[in-house]
Amino acid sequence: LQEDVANTVVCRVETAILAHEFRRIGSRPIEGLSAHELWLRARETIRRAGLEQVDEIEALCERAVALDPGHGRALAFLATALGFRIAYASADADVTQLRARFTDLVNRAMVAGTDDPEVLVFVAEALLLADADMVVARALVDRAVKMNPALEVGWDVAGNIRMQGGEYDDALARYERCLHLDPQSPWRTYVWPSMAGCLVAMGRFDEAIVLAKEGLQIGPNNPWAAAYLIAALAHSGRIAEARAALTRFDPRQAGVLKTSQFGPKLTSIIDEALKLVELNC
Repeated sequence: LQEDVANTVVCRVETAILAHEFRRIGSRPIEGLSAHELWLRARETIRRAGLEQVDEIEALCERAVALDPGHGRALAFLATALGFRIAYASADADVTQLRARFTDLVNRAMVAGTDDPEVLVFVAEALLLADADMVVARALVDRAVKMNPALEVGWDVAGNIRMQGGEYDDALARYERCLHLDPQSPWRTYVWPSMAGCLVAMGRFDEAIVLAKEGLQIGPNNPWAAAYLIAALAHSGRIAEARAALTRFDPRQAGVLKTSQFGPKLTSIIDEALKLVELNC
């Protein structure tokens, strides 16, 4: 119990410190920011979710790495941004060059930050987004949360990797752990929709609808949240609402529907939902 309380305190203090730092630099031009400050701004940007964030994350982290080529956190974020691009890409898109650059960034991040839990977490997330080596991704994130049990985003990514493996109960437990550390976690943009995805896989559609909608309120461009909402609505018989949600889905992000990130069962449920919507058009 004492360890749990200590981790909760550490998590919330670290979140408060990072928020204070971001407010301090929020209005300053990027030309005057250090590599650490550029990474910090990218960290804030990534939480918005959606395609629009990717260009900004790349620009900030490219500049950070130009100032400090060994900045492991910026390299990991840059790899994550490319992971998003790969995830969003259509099935017929040629991502060969993108993958080559992605692999180089992952390797550089690991050399620079092999003992930094935050680097390990975002390299793991990058590997997940790019449908890369999931054995390595799982090992990295599990090592990260062992090194720093108060790292809330680590529990989020650990949940993502369990979801990809179809371990929905274990994934949900890790998302809940993230929010236990900080109920007001700035990562709720991703955590609430991911919890919704687990609930969809469990057939708990009404609960999933609530969480997916809450996630979309703070991250309206999150394609995963939209996918879970469409699935939960369609399987609840609320076809008109599912169709309306589908019309709001950004087609530039449709590639996420073809990735392995949902795990086998949830992928099948989402595919069935899309067919239900199409059949009832």
